[in-house]
Order: sequence, then structure tokens, then C-alpha cells
Amino acid sequence: MSSTRYTLAADVGGTKTLFELGLAENGRYRRLHAANFLNADYAGVEQVTEAFLATVPERPNAIASACFALAGPIVGRRVRLTNLPWEVDSAALGDKLGIAQVRFVNDFAAVGHGIPSLQADELSCLQAGRADPHGVRGVLGAGTGLGMVLMVWTGNAYRVVPSEGGNADFAPVNEVQNRLWNYLSHRLERVWCGALLSGRGLERIYQFLSEADTLRARTSGGRAQESALTAAEITARAVEASDPRAVSTLNLFLEIYGAVAGNLALTLMAHGGIYIAGGIAPRIAALFAEGSFVRAFRAKGKFADLMQTFPLHVVLTPEVGLRGAVAIASHAALRRR
Repeated sequence: MSSTRYTLAADVGGTKTLFELGLAENGRYRRLHAANFLNADYAGVEQVTEAFLATVPERPNAIASACFALAGPIVGRRVRLTNLPWEVDSAALGDKLGIAQVRFVNDFAAVGHGIPSLQADELSCLQAGRADPHGVRGVLGAGTGLGMVLMVWTGNAYRVVPSEGGNADFAPVNEVQNRLWNYLSHRLERVWCGALLSGRGLERIYQFLSEADTLRARTSGGRAQESALTAAEITARAVEASDPRAVSTLNLFLEIYGAVAGNLALTLMAHGGIYIAGGIAPRIAALFAEGSFVRAFRAKGKFADLMQTFPLHVVLTPEVGLRGAVAIASHAALRRR
């Protein structure tokens, strides 16, 4: 069995890195070993990758191909990560780790490559629509930022096309969202979709509602309690329904999310489906099904009927980006002669 067919995939997030070592041979891929590592314990991509490889029971002498999904702009072979003080060079990394071919992809592009691998139980269908098996697909996901890609059928597979649509301007659609836009416009250089549809966005919305509640309480002579909560804490409180302000935060977040997803569906005429991925979606999957997201998705005036024809899914597995990196690395290995 030739060691030149070993593959390595990694999804390098802001907090942790997910790894998978596999073997691609005779047109098939087989998973051999997988593990996750906290990035705070390491100085860079090389070090955390070495730590993973050290856990492999029988570490291969050489790896044919590797794909690293990285949160940052991919320009050339050198990448500076957006949410970590790490910089990495693909050629240097390959030389140091004994990897014949190293490819870097944007982390959300890797999510797009992972979508075809999803099984029915890894998706929550919010709207069946009228699915075209070869129609254009749109993928978006709130996490550290708002990722967005499109997928176009090429005749035998989907091609993933990167996008910076998550950085488009936020367009409020009602009075509450107008007030939110005004609140943020005095605090940010500009108000873009990712400023709201992200972990930091959840915190901004919660603070906006906190300050509005405080103003009302002071006007009426009462007192309002304020606290600085993280996105994870806000999400947990909303899911538990233990904090009314957190529930309101998630409702407003989902209204905005649904409107942006609807805009993407209209832009692409995405009869292949819209897929909601990202780090936040699996944690609040039950809230997506409660209706405010779908109502906002469909609320496009005279195009409301058209909006109901687009399939709409929430991706439940947080490892879809790693799946995409595996697909890229194994494809490259299988093509090697």
C-alpha cells in the first residue's frame, strides 16, 4: 500500500482546529484518524498540525496531499489568519511536514465543498420548495463573521464559487431594524450584514436591546439591569428561554438572517437550495424552525410566492468544513499518478 496516497485535512477555526488523516486509493477514500485541538495551546498551523500527527498510531512517512481550510483571505501561498495571530506559507508547511501538495482554501469555501457529503439526518429542512437537483445553490453561515458562497453545477459536479457577500451593507426592513441600524451607525464605520449576523453581532443586538430597555426604565423612573454577555451565553439563555432579552435578541437576529438568506436566494435564483451553515446554526436549530426566520425569508412582496419555491435547509453538523477539506485533499490524491 503506497504511503503517497495518504491525505490530511484541517479546518482551522478561531478557537480550535479539526483534523482528519485518510487514505485515498483505487478511487475510494477511507478515514484513518481524526482529532480536534485548541489553538490557544500552539504557536501556529505547523505546531498544531505536528501535535495532531503525533497522535496518529502509525504516522505515515509522507502525505500525498493536504487541504487546510483557513479563516482569512487566500491570496497566493501565504496566508495571515483573520482571527488568530498566525501566518502560514503552504510551500514551507509542506516541506516541514513532508506533504507533497498543500492547498489552502477559505474556510467557508470548504463548507461549500462539504455540502454534497451531507446526509438527510444532517440537515433540518425548513422549506422543501421545488428542488432542482442541478440548480444553483447558495450557502451562508454566521459564525465569527458571515460566510457566503455559491455552488454552480458544471455537468458532473458542483463548482464552489467564493463570495464576500457577507460584507454587503445591512438593509433594515422595519422600524426596529431602522433603530438598530441607527444605533450601530454611530459606533461602526459602516453597518454590514456580518456586523449583525455573527457572534459579535449577537452581542451588539443584545446590547442595543439592553440600552433601549435601560432608557425606558429610566424614563419611567425604574431601573434596568445590564450585563455584558458573550454570544455563547446569549444563545444558551435564548435556547433555555431563561432571559427574555436573549430571546428577543435571537428573534431579531433570525429576522435579519432570514431576510439576508432571502436576498441571496433571489440573487441566485437558488432552486438548488439555500443552506444555512456556520458555527451558530447547529446550536439554535430549533429556533430556526419556530417561524420568524422563514417568514423573513419569504417576505419579499410580490415575490413571496416565488420565495416558497426555494428549498431551505439548516446544516446541523459543525464538521461540514472539515468534510470539504477532506473532499479537496482526497480528490487531489486520487488524481496523482
